[in-house]
Amino acid sequence: MQYEETPTKNSKGLGKAVKDNDLEKINTGAILWHLVKRHRFSLVTVWAIVITILYMFPFVPDMILSLFKSL
Repeated sequence: MQYEETPTKNSKGLGKAVKDNDLEKINTGAILWHLVKRHRFSLVTVWAIVITILYMFPFVPDMILSLFKSL
């Protein structure tokens, strides 16, 4: 009995090709909507932090705008 080596498939390359092919079929709006649905907790958390900072420190928007005006 003799050992015969069989070739292995590169599953990572195949998976990437399938994902790329699927993403080309989906329009940009659907991709963005999927990202919003998937990351809504993070988006709401960031929004809550921003609103809290703006409420507690009303001078922050003027300070940020002054940074860009000096450029």
